[in-house]
Amino acid sequence: MKDSFAFAAGAVRAMETSLLTHAQILALADAEPEDRRRTLIDRGFAGFAETDDPEAALAGRMQAVYDELLPYLPDKGVLDFCVLPNDYHNLKAALKSLLRGGERRDLYRAPALCDPGLLYGALSGKDWDALPAFLRNDAREGYEILTQTGNGQQLDLELDRRCLAAVLAAAEKGGALAREYARRWVLYADLRVALRLSRQEPGNALVAAALAPVPGLDLPALAEATQAGEEAVKDFIRERFDAWSEEADKGYAALEKAMEDDLTRLLQQAKSLACGADVPVAYYLAREGELKNVRILTAGAKAGRNGAALRERMRETYA
Repeated sequence: MKDSFAFAAGAVRAMETSLLTHAQILALADAEPEDRRRTLIDRGFAGFAETDDPEAALAGRMQAVYDELLPYLPDKGVLDFCVLPNDYHNLKAALKSLLRGGERRDLYRAPALCDPGLLYGALSGKDWDALPAFLRNDAREGYEILTQTGNGQQLDLELDRRCLAAVLAAAEKGGALAREYARRWVLYADLRVALRLSRQEPGNALVAAALAPVPGLDLPALAEATQAGEEAVKDFIRERFDAWSEEADKGYAALEKAMEDDLTRLLQQAKSLACGADVPVAYYLAREGELKNVRILTAGAKAGRNGAALRERMRETYA
């Protein structure tokens, strides 16, 4: 049975029992530091047994989740769209390291489809064939942007847009839930990018470099609104995505939280699936959401935020 997703679904259901629930996350906001640390260790965040530094304790968490899932998957490609954003982040980090004249391996994220160790060497020698096919052209063109213009923002926007397109394409390997998740993820990314850019009076070229086509989005209208300014983008969101009207008024942070909560509620549909590729995909993404909440919690507590402030920032949970 190991060659079927039914086997994977059975394993995932057992793994899901250790996910933090929303009530548990909220309770941790008021917990004493030692109680919080022990709870997180019990829930699989073993790094807190070695350090109190949140980033150090959480480093490698998603790699561990990925490695735990892979043996159960007859086709590991179903997770590619979840992992690809790390590859594009690593590509940007490697390119900027090259411009500064020294590699910063601490900036790389895992898991990734391309070994981060390959990136810097391939870019340094312009050995594009050493890179996997999915990253080759984007690496070459990113290199040209950075070396010819030195414009880090243009590089980020261009590669982020290419990442969105790659995520949409890779999600086609998965089930209906994965495809819809990817579509919404890209749509929401476009809206947030437009909101950020609209404060800068961007030109045509910058907007074109930033926004990715996705079903359900009037891209020319969003581009026009982005150039017109922040209020025009908010009007665009209010008119076409009524669910986000209140959040658009509150600002970027509220909008981001509402969109992430919507994605989590979409993932919860996987709980009713008996098997299929969407079950392990939803679990992996649920762990990503859990990690984000733990980062908000531990970093906020370290910065001295009180329980009420931490709870306000918490995202919905899968469990």
